Amino acid sequence: MKKITTFFILTILILSPLVASAIAESGITGEAPKTLNIGTTISNVTNWLLGLLIAIALLFVVYAAFLYLLGGADSGNIDKAKSILISAAVAIAIGLGAKALETIVRSLTSVT
Repeated sequence: MKKITTFFILTILILSPLVASAIAESGITGEAPKTLNIGTTISNVTNWLLGLLIAIALLFVVYAAFLYLLGGADSGNIDKAKSILISAAVAIAIGLGAKALETIVRSLTSVT
């Protein structure tokens, strides 16, 4: 139970600055927007999702590093750590590819 509590506290501490930064950059003021621009909405959603994906992937990288460093003689932990690192790298690559695809589609359709 203590490990789970510590994990959630660390997750909140890591994600809080990301959320605060995203809110500050988005210009959220608490007022209803005057106009709704679909291009901006899609861009905001993909930026949030990409930030969340990278934050979660980094948590998995840290977890894999602990497994790798503390694996010692147990090759099972080292193999598990390598598998987690590969999965995190693939997740980040897919997320960046999705953001690139969104940018390409926005430039081709001239949606701002």
